[in-house]
Amino acid sequence: MADAKRVRSLLLAAIALLLLYAVLGDKPWDPELAERVASGKPLRAKDYAASFEWWACVVNAALAAALLATRSRWLETHAAPPLEALAPPARPSGAALGLVLAAVIALGAAAWPRLQHGLWDDEQTTARIAVAGYYEADGQGTHRRNVNPWINLRPSSAISLAAGLRYEINKDDAQWVENVENDGGSTHYVFGRIDQKTVAMTLRFNYTMTPNLSLQTYAEPFVSSGDYTKFRELVNGRAEKYPDRYQPYDYTGSADFNIRSFRTTNVLRWEYKPGSQLFLVWQQGRYEKVNDYGTFQFNRDFGGLFSSASRNVFLVKFTYWVNM
Repeated sequence: MADAKRVRSLLLAAIALLLLYAVLGDKPWDPELAERVASGKPLRAKDYAASFEWWACVVNAALAAALLATRSRWLETHAAPPLEALAPPARPSGAALGLVLAAVIALGAAAWPRLQHGLWDDEQTTARIAVAGYYEADGQGTHRRNVNPWINLRPSSAISLAAGLRYEINKDDAQWVENVENDGGSTHYVFGRIDQKTVAMTLRFNYTMTPNLSLQTYAEPFVSSGDYTKFRELVNGRAEKYPDRYQPYDYTGSADFNIRSFRTTNVLRWEYKPGSQLFLVWQQGRYEKVNDYGTFQFNRDFGGLFSSASRNVFLVKFTYWVNM
């Protein structure tokens, strides 16, 4: 009974939010949009978004209302049998932990200047935390390193949430920029030193409302910026000494960049009868590349993730099991 009330509340909340957006949000028959169509002006990204997002809200509200009206047919109200509690794993001894630490130190010293290690806790716990890292250097001014912490929460057998952060720094002393041809027909292979910073987050949410109805959500905001300095051209890529491979080059272009991206995929699965399933999928993608600057600022870059136009895709997959 508690699951039935929870599903009813979620569907009612979804319908209310979708209808609220349909009433208050931009509509396909907006006077400004109609004027642009009548005058033959090209439509802007937000004009397409207003049209598609409004219809998407209406269609999803209708689907949610259909699920609400037919919930007695697909929602099982009997309680699931209780799960058997697992015995907590034995804690490793101090000698075992010391041996592992000694092995990590020894392997790290042997692999320098290229290291890659990870630490994680017990897999049986409700909240699992892990941290992975990487470092690499070539002795010629190039350094690459990243850190990747993440957490996996499972507050109940029906809900799981995973969140991860990836922070990377790439300082490459010989990053290719472009090939420039002069009036004489010769080609200059331009390289530069790049200072690149990348921040990305990964979010996953799984909610099993009933054995026949589940929701899966994935989202990934991504920001990467690159600042170029010390432009040179390649003169002898096989020279034994690294400084002899390049010579200064007066590059007048701009190779700096700032990329912002956001992707999300949401899947609602309903097994309306054994072996027969209905999938409702909503995907959204946003992408923007700014070449005016290559610096990274967290508030500016992540705050501008949703300022770019979105591309929405709605899919419906229907399967029916035929017993031959």
